[in-house]
Amino acid sequence: MSFGLPLALLALGLLAGPLVAHVVRRRETKSRPLPTFALLRKAVAENEKKRRLTDPWLLALRLALAALAVCAAAIPLLQVSVESGDGRAAALAIVLDASRSMAARDGSVPRFEVARDRAIDALEALPQGSEVTVVVATTPPRVLVDRGYDVTEAVRALAALEPSVLVGGDTLDAAVRSATRRLHGTRLEAKRLVVYSDFAAHVSLRLDALPEGVTAEAVQVARESLPNGTIEVRGVDRVEGEPDARAVSVRVRTLGARHAATVELEVDGRTADTVRVPPSEVPSTVVLTARGVRADATASVSLEVDDALPEDDEAPFALAAGGQLRVLLVDGEPSVDRWDDEVAMLARALELGGGERPRFAVERVMHASLDARAFDRADVVVLANVPGLAADAASALVRRVGEGVGLLVAPGDRTDGRSLDVSLRDILPARVGHFGACTGRDGLRARANGAASLPSGVEAVRRTRCTELDPALGRSEVLYTAADGTPMVVAGMRTRGVVVVLATALDAEDSDLPLRSGFPAFASTLLERAAGRVDRVPQVLTIGSTLPSPEAATQILTPSAKRLTPRDGVLGPFLELGAHTWTTAAGRAQAFTVVADVAESDLTLGAVPTVAGPTARRAGRSTLERDLSAPFFLVVGVLLVFEAFYRESSRMGRRPTTTRRMLP
Repeated sequence: MSFGLPLALLALGLLAGPLVAHVVRRRETKSRPLPTFALLRKAVAENEKKRRLTDPWLLALRLALAALAVCAAAIPLLQVSVESGDGRAAALAIVLDASRSMAARDGSVPRFEVARDRAIDALEALPQGSEVTVVVATTPPRVLVDRGYDVTEAVRALAALEPSVLVGGDTLDAAVRSATRRLHGTRLEAKRLVVYSDFAAHVSLRLDALPEGVTAEAVQVARESLPNGTIEVRGVDRVEGEPDARAVSVRVRTLGARHAATVELEVDGRTADTVRVPPSEVPSTVVLTARGVRADATASVSLEVDDALPEDDEAPFALAAGGQLRVLLVDGEPSVDRWDDEVAMLARALELGGGERPRFAVERVMHASLDARAFDRADVVVLANVPGLAADAASALVRRVGEGVGLLVAPGDRTDGRSLDVSLRDILPARVGHFGACTGRDGLRARANGAASLPSGVEAVRRTRCTELDPALGRSEVLYTAADGTPMVVAGMRTRGVVVVLATALDAEDSDLPLRSGFPAFASTLLERAAGRVDRVPQVLTIGSTLPSPEAATQILTPSAKRLTPRDGVLGPFLELGAHTWTTAAGRAQAFTVVADVAESDLTLGAVPTVAGPTARRAGRSTLERDLSAPFFLVVGVLLVFEAFYRESSRMGRRPTTTRRMLP
C-alpha cells in the first residue's frame, strides 16, 4: 500500500498530545471511610504522592483515532491486479473464441475454461455504471449479453457457459464485428474490446481497422503448441462384388505424435476393422472395410493416440452415404467416333460435374450386347436413344427399379416409343410419343413444385428435334418445361426407384444442351434425382454449412432428433456434429455427416493479432491503485462515536469521592 500525500503522515507526531494528557493528569482520590481526621490526612497524603496512568483503553482508542485520521488525510492507495481496464466505468465488449482447438488442455484445464475465467475476472473488476457485451464465437456467433448494465448478471451468464459450445467453426472475425457494432452509440467515453483466444494457426483475425475510440486487446490463453492427432471421414464406397460391404476412406493426421496410432472402425457397436498408422507430420489416408452391414447401420471411426484434444479422436458418420453413384450408360446409337456421340458427351459431363471427389462411376455398354445382369451393377441406368428392350432385359430392369435403382430415359430418333411403353409400362411416368421437329420449344424452366434450380446457361437451350411426352396422371411429376409450358422432364412418383424421362435429346445434333456450360451440373442433378438422392449433397459437410432445398416438403433429422425444415429454400446451418438423415417428400432418405473443420485441430500456436495506432494496448493483467481514504474516514467516524459512548459510560459509573461515617 502507498499514500497519495505521504507528507501528511508527519501529523502522526500529534499522537503525543493524548499520551501527555493522560500522564500528567492526577489520579482521582480514592473513596474510603474516615474515622478520624488524622487518618484522613494520612490517606490524602499517600494518594497525592501516587500518580499513574488511568483508563488505558480510552487512551488506546484516542491514539487509534488520531492515527487513522492522519492516514486518511494522507490518501492511502492499495495496489490491485485486474484482468483489464483502467478502473473507469467503460463499455466493455468481450469475445470468446469457441473454435475446436479451444477444447485442448494446457495441463488439466481446457483453454476455453481459462478464457472464460479470465473474462469473468475482467467483468468483476468493472466499476458500477459500466456497460457489458459478451459474444461467443460459435457458428454463428452467439450474443450472450447484449449491452447490459448488470455486471453480476453478466458474470452469472458467463459462468454458466459450458464447453459443449465448442463444436467448431472459425467465426472469431464475425464475432468481433458483432461485438464492435454494439460499442457504437454508448454513452460511456471509454470503449474497450477484449478478445480471448488460443490464436492457433487456423485463427485469422485482424484488429487494425477498429472504429475510432475503441481500445482493443488480444489475450492469448494458450501457453505452448501441443501435439495432436485427428481423423476425417473422406467417403464411403461400395466394395466391388460384395453388396453388403463398405469401404470407408479415412484421413489421419498425427501432428507431433511420438508413437503409432490405431484407427478403428466400429459398426453397430462392434469392431469391424483396425489399422495401425505410424507417426508422421504428413496426413495419410487409410481404408477400412466393414462387411455384412445393414444400410441403416450406425458407424464411427476412432483414433487411439495420446494427444491434447481427445474430442477430435472420434467421428460418427453415415455408413449409408452411398459413395459414388454407379451409372450404367446403355448406348442405343453408337457412333464411329465413340468420343463424339451423346453417351460419350454425357459421360464427360458426369466427370466434370463430380466436383473435387468424383461422384460417379460410369460403365458404358452397347444396346446390342446388353446383358440383363448389368443392371445389378448399377445405381442408375441411362437408356440413351435405345430402340427397345428385350423381354428378359425389360423384366430385369423393372425388377431393379422396384428395388430402388434409378432410371433415366433419353429417347432419340432410334427410339420406338410404343415398344418402350409396352415393355416398361409398369414404371414409366409418361408415355413416350413421336420424335420430331419441335420448333418454338426452346428454353427450359423449373416448375414451382420443388424442382432444383437450373444451372446458368441451361435456361436458353435451343432444340431442333425432341420427343413428345404425355405425363401419366397420378403417377408423375413435371420437373421442367419449355418456355411455352410443354413438359420436357417428367419424374415418376409411385416407384421405389425414381424414373426420369427427358424429352430433349442428348445428341448435339438435335439440341445444344450437351454444349451448354451448365450441362454437367444439370446432368448430375437428373441422375441424383433418379437415384433418390438430393441435388448436390456431399457425403460430408463442415459444421455451419447450408444446403439448397430442392423440395418444399423436405426435412432433415439431426443426431439429437431435431427436425430441420427449409427456410427460404435453404436447409441449415447445420450446427450438430454427426450423421444427419435427409427425407424427401416421396419418403426417400439419404444420410450425410456433419464434421468439424480439421484445420481447427491443429494446436500449433500462430501469431497474436497486433493492434496498431491509438487502439493499441498491452495484453494481460494490469495493476491499479485504489483510493482507501473513504473507508479510513468511515472507520474514524465509527471510533469517534464509540469513544464518546465509552467516556460517558465511565463517568456515569463513578461513585462520590468522599463518604462520612459517624461512630456512636
